[in-house]
Amino acid sequence: KRKIKALRKNALKTYPRKTTMTITVRQTLTSQDLERCKHVRTRVFGGEQNVTREIDFDGKDDSAFHVLAEEDGKAIGTVRMVEEKGVARIGSLCVDKNYRGNGIGRKLMVEIEKVAVKNGFRKAMLHAQTHALEFYKNLGYVEEGARFFEEGIEHVTMTKKII
Repeated sequence: KRKIKALRKNALKTYPRKTTMTITVRQTLTSQDLERCKHVRTRVFGGEQNVTREIDFDGKDDSAFHVLAEEDGKAIGTVRMVEEKGVARIGSLCVDKNYRGNGIGRKLMVEIEKVAVKNGFRKAMLHAQTHALEFYKNLGYVEEGARFFEEGIEHVTMTKKII
């Protein structure tokens, strides 16, 4: 348990900002892009937070919308969205640890919300890790309901009207 807690604690650290980054954030359109998104998720969720592959790769990726962040062609962040009961269910937001603290997560969220609106959604919902509540609140999300655990990590449901 101590090792897992230490790994999770390290996963939450931010790193010094790079000053000369050229970041591209875009919706993925190819199977190669999807594979690149999966590699980022494996590094962050599997490598840093010990989330099992069965939980992370839940079979919904092929029907999901994905957004990818790149620096000079290198995949450094991703987020996805699936339809759930008429709502845009956003999840799997992650940024490579060497790029955190540079606004990339915010750019990914803004882009996936644009994709949601373009596809007719009016409301977004996500399960936020509780250490990231302020991040999501700053994007306009509000907490709904009790906290719960997924893969040993505390979460809370958050929602936002996107139109």
